[in-house]
Amino acid sequence: MGLVATAGHSFSVKNLKVPFEQSFVIDPAYASLKNSIYQYPFMPLAESTIAVNTLGMTRRFIELALEIVTKRQSKIGDAAYTIATERIHTAQQKINQLAELLYQWVHTS
Repeated sequence: MGLVATAGHSFSVKNLKVPFEQSFVIDPAYASLKNSIYQYPFMPLAESTIAVNTLGMTRRFIELALEIVTKRQSKIGDAAYTIATERIHTAQQKINQLAELLYQWVHTS
């Protein structure tokens, strides 16, 4: 199973022997290439990857919410439309602020 547009997949394998040369240890000390990118700790890499995936899904959700509210403007009325779009734009601004903090953290890291 996986989330739409994330290429996330789950699978299991039974009774399979993986040759040693096809395996790896998640530890910078065992990296076969010595460039600094290969020395980066696994957990911050995994956490930042999950964070940017969540960020992308959140941004898409907000875009879709705005599309829905815009399509329903005539049904919900101008006052409700204005309130809804203001809240959506506020959410977008907050997400953008958090994204900037995330990008700064990753850059510093």
